[in-house]
Amino acid sequence: MLIGTDAHFVLLEYMKSQPDGDRWTGNVGLGGLFGGGRPDLLYERTGGGYEGWEIKPQGQDDAAKAQLQGYIDAAAGNLVPGDNQRIFVGLPYLKINGGWFSN
Repeated sequence: MLIGTDAHFVLLEYMKSQPDGDRWTGNVGLGGLFGGGRPDLLYERTGGGYEGWEIKPQGQDDAAKAQLQGYIDAAAGNLVPGDNQRIFVGLPYLKINGGWFSN
């Protein structure tokens, strides 16, 4: 659990350091918008609503999709799946260090 939480917050802090950093948040429920859940990453869209990501260890894509879909359903049109291009910006991978278990 700590490794997962660490990864979420390290990525969130990295995204907040980017030019559009004020649009990023994560691990927040926004007053119950997501049915009591808290998506790992949220990007505030121009015109309202959010893009969201649920981050899981490699090989758990189905679990991530299911959890994100629950948030999307609860948000009633205020959340769409996040575009990974927004995070990777054309890079084949992203390596960031930090937190409890940095390289």
